[in-house]
Amino acid sequence: MLESNVIQYRGFHSIIENDKIVGFQICVRSDYYRGVWLSQLRPGKVIVDDVTYTKEEVIWEINGKDYKVDELARASQGFWRITDVATLKIMKKVAWLKVFMMSQLDLRPAALTCHRF
Repeated sequence: MLESNVIQYRGFHSIIENDKIVGFQICVRSDYYRGVWLSQLRPGKVIVDDVTYTKEEVIWEINGKDYKVDELARASQGFWRITDVATLKIMKKVAWLKVFMMSQLDLRPAALTCHRF
């Protein structure tokens, strides 16, 4: 079940490979009521605990497939439904996040204006 906020707090997890934390993930939902074609997304930076991650550092998982920011622009057949969650993966080793606070998520489809956080 989706939370009402764009940032799905239940979706924040460490990414573990070979028993080591190699990054973290954040789940988000689209706030555009019709969903959006992936080629229209123009993702921006992500800020977590006052650390800024550039759009190039974020891997988007939508409909079970991973996309880098440049691949989203070419994903003309992909569609992000309003009922689906996208997982943003940041493959950076983080010693620890004592307080999870995501202060900004910039989701700007090319033809739309979305809320900024």
